[in-house]
Amino acid sequence: IFFMTAVFILYLLTSRGDYETTCYRNDAVTAALPLAPKHYPKELQGIIWMDQSGFYSHSDLPYGVPDLALSFGDTDFSEYDPESRTVEVSVWGPAWSWMNRWDGRLFFSVFQWWLPYHYIFELNDDVSVIQVYPTIRLGPLGSVSMPKWLLSFTMEKLPTKEGDCPPKAGASKKDIAKCATWDRKSTSLISPLLGRFGVIHYYVWQIVDGEGKPVQPYYDVYQDFANRKPSDLLSKLTGLTAGTFTDPMCQEAGTAFRGVRATGPAAALANVEL
Repeated sequence: IFFMTAVFILYLLTSRGDYETTCYRNDAVTAALPLAPKHYPKELQGIIWMDQSGFYSHSDLPYGVPDLALSFGDTDFSEYDPESRTVEVSVWGPAWSWMNRWDGRLFFSVFQWWLPYHYIFELNDDVSVIQVYPTIRLGPLGSVSMPKWLLSFTMEKLPTKEGDCPPKAGASKKDIAKCATWDRKSTSLISPLLGRFGVIHYYVWQIVDGEGKPVQPYYDVYQDFANRKPSDLLSKLTGLTAGTFTDPMCQEAGTAFRGVRATGPAAALANVEL
């Protein structure tokens, strides 16, 4: 046990030293996040936004994690495996962006330095359902994923409703949700005991297509969400402000951040004018 613990601690101290935290303008998200290669399934193309907080559509969550958009193009970290139908995405890598504010900084720091945390996305045969596994890499000890019988995260594809989408002006959040790309569902071991409260829903939106073009009107809604002003009071209380980053871009309003490797192909993203 002592040896395994020592190996794990050594891995934590050394595995993320090649990352830099860099910021970009929210309206440059299409250039900031790497797009998936063209041979990936179309469902993994482009950029998506998980509207956890219910900014645009219905959400059962009382609070959304302060992340923003994500893509499946971080091929330095993982490439799509057509045999297992899986791809892994790091929450502290270049394909996962975060709000440039105190809580975004806090969550990112926890995931990067305390937990080598990422997700495995497993596609079913017709890509109508994606099982999402929270996973921790333990270096030479391998990886550990949350078993879905204990806690299950899925993305279930919603049918296209021509004529009903985009949502009409004044539509309720539940009606707006019918136009989403995916229904993101969470269940747990005790869900059967909780009735309708045992299944948690929020909705996922395609905001950029596989060619890097904005998908409207959802891209503009995402921009409104990403550009919300943070709480100055909470920033002062926590001490986690934009000033904690060394990148000058992070001092500007209307910006987000992500982790970029200091070496390897993804390192070029850190030097792009965003």
